[in-house]
Amino acid sequence: RPRETPAISRAMGTAVGEQEMERASALINVSGVMSWDALRDRVLATATGAQLKREVDLRAVGEGPPHTDCTLRLFGRPESEIRVTLYRDAAAWCPYCQKVWMLFEDKRIPYKIAKINMRS
Repeated sequence: RPRETPAISRAMGTAVGEQEMERASALINVSGVMSWDALRDRVLATATGAQLKREVDLRAVGEGPPHTDCTLRLFGRPESEIRVTLYRDAAAWCPYCQKVWMLFEDKRIPYKIAKINMRS
């Protein structure tokens, strides 16, 4: 059984069985910190992580709930029906952009989103 270290105990939340300890040891690098890939895999293994991954996948094809990271909204229509491009600030702080965005969402008008830098 691998020696239980404070980093492994923190990663696992508590001391657990031998198999779990071996898995935790594999996630911890030499300095006692989990790698980004290990953290991502651990988050995606949870129900919340899986839901977030599904939403990201839906956003990529123009579906799912509205989000500031969307670049395309289709509402079940083909991409060829898009006639509107919303040019909005990259930080999604512009109140005028937000009002237009809410109108498109409410009316379910398919649109593309082009983010612009407001500082240039």
